Amino acid sequence: MSNRLATGKNQSPQRAAIEYGRQHTFFAAQQVAAKDYAFASWPDADAFFGMVRHVSRAQTLYEIVMAGQPACLCLDVEKYQVKRDGAEAQALLHQVLDIVLDALDSINLHPGRDTFVVSDGSRPTATGYKVSSYHIYNPSVVFENFEVVQAAFFRTYVQPLVQEYILESHHSSNNANPTADIVDGSIHIPRRMMRLVGSCKLGTQQPLVLQ
Repeated sequence: MSNRLATGKNQSPQRAAIEYGRQHTFFAAQQVAAKDYAFASWPDADAFFGMVRHVSRAQTLYEIVMAGQPACLCLDVEKYQVKRDGAEAQALLHQVLDIVLDALDSINLHPGRDTFVVSDGSRPTATGYKVSSYHIYNPSVVFENFEVVQAAFFRTYVQPLVQEYILESHHSSNNANPTADIVDGSIHIPRRMMRLVGSCKLGTQQPLVLQ
C-alpha cells in the first residue's frame, strides 16, 4: 500500500487529516490487524481512487464517514443465512429496497429504483448456506449528516417498516432486536468506517463487489 496510509498508523483520522492538509475531504483507513488501522486523507475521492487503482493485491480499505458532514443514504443488509444459490437473498434485497423507497416517499423524496447502488459481500458457510451481506447506497439522497439526521430517518421511517416485514414473514430469529438479522441499525455513528468495493475483511478473500 502507499506510505501515506502507513504513516497514519495508530493515528486518529483527524490527526492524519492535519498531517496531510486541512482541506482534505476524503478519509480512509486500512485494517492492518484485528484492532489496528492505518489512517490517511486525500484532497477528494478522485485522488484516493487514483491511488488505489494501481494497487493489485486485495486490500482491507474503508471509507470513514466523518461526523457532521453530508452523507448519502447508506444501509447495511446482513446476517441472514440463505441457501447458497442466492435466490432467497436476492428476494430479500428487493424487499428491503421496496421498504426504503416507501420510507423515502414518506418524506417526499422519490428517487427511482435505478438510482440505488448495491455492493455484495456475501460469503459461504461451512454448512452449505451463505450469509448475505449487502451495502445499499443512493448518491442522489444526501442527508445533512450521517450520525444524527440519517440515523433519525432510519429509526423513524425505515426501522418500523423492516420490523413489520419481519413479523409478517417470520425471517428474524433475534427476538430482542427483530431488525438485527436483516438491517444493521448500529452503523449510524460518528466516524463510521464503511468497507470499499474491492476490499476484503481482514483474514478473508471475499471482496465487496458491485452487483
